Amino acid sequence: MNQIREPSEGRANVRDDRQRKPDQAAEAKTGGEEWPLSDGYGDNEPGRRATDRGAYKRFAQELRDRKLSRFFRLDWKAELFSYTREDQAIAAAEAFDGKLYVLTSLPKDAFPAAAVIERYKSLADIERGFRVLKSELLIAPVHHRLETRIRAHALICFLALLLHRVMRQRLKQNQATQSPASALRLLEQIQHHQVTVEGKAFQGITRHTPEQRELFDLLRIEQPA
Repeated sequence: MNQIREPSEGRANVRDDRQRKPDQAAEAKTGGEEWPLSDGYGDNEPGRRATDRGAYKRFAQELRDRKLSRFFRLDWKAELFSYTREDQAIAAAEAFDGKLYVLTSLPKDAFPAAAVIERYKSLADIERGFRVLKSELLIAPVHHRLETRIRAHALICFLALLLHRVMRQRLKQNQATQSPASALRLLEQIQHHQVTVEGKAFQGITRHTPEQRELFDLLRIEQPA
């Protein structure tokens, strides 16, 4: 079991009863022997005196872990542990606080800043389209092996996505409360029936509900008769 005792000369001391080497065990008297913390970052071997070089390594590793290396400069050639703050780098980082910068390689004359920001904000719409393809339109899994059928499946899903986007835009323009998913659930209740009685064929469509007729008006679609 590791025990840490109070430092007697300004340095913490560690005692390890499980990983003691034979020569260290011989030196340890009744009541235990104390050894200083190890030198060097990541070296847990007891019995080595801590130095400024080990403090440098631990401090540098801590800066790297916290991604703060550019804000502090270590003086590795100094006899004692020494570092300086990079105030210019800190001020430059503070200027970015609370801001989002969009970098692009597109030419400025063809894509001004406003167009780049608008295109960046449209990424949310693109991601929404992928979610619709995966959830509502079920583009996957693909139960086909032939390349032509796989392409046809992808084309049908793409056309369905276009219709889905048109529905969402028209519903939004008319400030409708329905979403495309709820609108589709309402429309799929409409059924077309065709029966044959004594050689005569009869067909018709179920009667539209007031909600369905209102939805056709919002989507600017002619009601099926």
